[in-house]
Amino acid sequence: MMKLPLLEELKIKAAEQQTPDSLMKYLTDKNVGNAPYYMDLKYLKENHLENFLALFEEVLDHLHISAIFPYPIYIITPHTHVDTTFPLCLDLKDIPRYFKHEAQRVTIKEQKVLEKIDITRSHIGNQNISDRLYEFKESMYAQKLVKSLAKEGFFLETVVEKLRKEEKNG
Repeated sequence: MMKLPLLEELKIKAAEQQTPDSLMKYLTDKNVGNAPYYMDLKYLKENHLENFLALFEEVLDHLHISAIFPYPIYIITPHTHVDTTFPLCLDLKDIPRYFKHEAQRVTIKEQKVLEKIDITRSHIGNQNISDRLYEFKESMYAQKLVKSLAKEGFFLETVVEKLRKEEKNG
């Protein structure tokens, strides 16, 4: 039976003093990647935060875990402008509500849905997330280009229509 993916806290003490090995062991023990997590790193200064997040990303890459898919790892910090792949939040209440439910007994129908989610999650975990994100961004660029061209075409059509109406009336 699959456990509900409820938000859990990763409690990392003295984050600026963590080694890759200790962090890797902790994340493996916590089974990170199978549920959404958050870390409260408000106590870290910006430079320590950047160093720790770089180390954390490196360890997750080594473990083949994405910071975003299938379940995100949220970082709570006042330094939300830091360049990282992790979703940054100012406070715990900024994390999406759908991860913040209390554990309840699931129905048979819900259990079947959870099993499908688990299968999909394992497929996501088997893929190279960074490659997929790159492909996703590339396809987004083409779609945005088509949208802007269509918008420009629509604008030009309306201008031509207005000119034709004025020409008929004028």
